[in-house]
Amino acid sequence: MNLRTLASLAVGLEALRANPLRSVLSTLGVIIGVGALVSILALGDGLEEFSRSQIEQTTDLQSISVTPRTVDRQQGIVVRRDSVVSFTAADVEDLALTLGERAVGTLTLMTSHWVRPLQDTTRFAALAVATLPSTAEFSPVEIAFGRFLLQADIRDDSLVTVVSRSMSTALSGDSTAGGILGEHIDLRGTPYRVVGVLESTGPGDSPRAFVPYSAGARDRLTGDQQLFSSLVVKARSIEE
Repeated sequence: MNLRTLASLAVGLEALRANPLRSVLSTLGVIIGVGALVSILALGDGLEEFSRSQIEQTTDLQSISVTPRTVDRQQGIVVRRDSVVSFTAADVEDLALTLGERAVGTLTLMTSHWVRPLQDTTRFAALAVATLPSTAEFSPVEIAFGRFLLQADIRDDSLVTVVSRSMSTALSGDSTAGGILGEHIDLRGTPYRVVGVLESTGPGDSPRAFVPYSAGARDRLTGDQQLFSSLVVKARSIEE
């Protein structure tokens, strides 16, 4: 530090001592200004984050759903199509290569069936959903017990299922909902092993059974019914 710098510091300190009130007020003004700027920036960031979460949770702006057209309508007359597009897991894989990290895709095939414990005759109505593991990225899927579907379940056409908490409680009679884990249930004549139980989503938690989406699962769930899967794509960010 040279003499000129030391002299400047000495002059500055002398000025501060000579005008203490002005020094305090100047310092206070800087503190208030910086604090106000930080508060405004934090408020803006908070509002942006809140808006993003509301858009993600309460709107479909980030999602596109494609459902095969099964009928044609002409002059008010509905005619069933002879040929209907049927999506497969391979279509989702091809789509993933194109979209990369910008979005995620999944398939869902939903129907309703009677479900019962394998060693019991008491049956319960439930929604059966054939889907892919990527479905967990579309909405928060909290696991209470066990796990969700895996890619290996799709590849091997495994007879496993993940059930909702309300369904687990009904099937097992266990208030903790974990008693059904590892047990087998009958879903449309096919025994499925329960590998996971979802957390409750509230009073509207409907009985559901998620199974791996595969050609075999499709045949087992639909039989002679004309049901077709929907392809859903969700952007990972609002900008995308």
